[in-house]
Amino acid sequence: MFFAFPRRSLKIAAKREFSNNYGLPKRVAGPLFEAVDRRRNDRHQIVMGKRIIAAAAAFIASVITLSAGNMDVKIYKGTSRYGSDIICTVRSGRVYKGSSNYNSDIICTVRGDRIYKGASNYSSDILYTIRDGMVYKGSSNYRSDIVMTFRNGRIFRGTSTYNSDILATVRDGKVYDGTSNYTSDIRFSIDGNLTREEFTAVWHTVLYAW
Repeated sequence: MFFAFPRRSLKIAAKREFSNNYGLPKRVAGPLFEAVDRRRNDRHQIVMGKRIIAAAAAFIASVITLSAGNMDVKIYKGTSRYGSDIICTVRSGRVYKGSSNYNSDIICTVRGDRIYKGASNYSSDILYTIRDGMVYKGSSNYRSDIVMTFRNGRIFRGTSTYNSDILATVRDGKVYDGTSNYTSDIRFSIDGNLTREEFTAVWHTVLYAW
């Protein structure tokens, strides 16, 4: 059976124990106990307040992350912003044709550091694997199978570091051919933020599926 003791009775007992433990007269132990008790309560409230703030911050961060993860990123032809010029849409790690949301229109899917053909998750359907900024064919880890390398906002052919081997330059959400900065050389525009893996999936879509 559970007994609920009144808070006042518990406090009186605590004062008596405090007085006995420290060998203090009641007239001295009483005020001293009250001061210690108030400080303990204040400290408890501060700790609880910090915990509540931390929990609230974590919740808000998770909501923002989920919202960001569910946002569509549109890829447009050149500098266009017309719906008819949408090359593909990145949504929840999948790249869809145009602005479609049909599974049959999924060109490739990002899972971790790998890009899969369509909506597949079979190892035989891995198109690329990204490691340390380098894009490998399939699930290979051989340097000879490196298709391109991300370096300082530029995409180099294979493992090259030569300017003549720069495939594209990414600047302010626009992807230029080679090292160009001419508007006429903008291959496509990105309306949003992409990970390297998502960018690789988009690059594949623009080159081979559009």
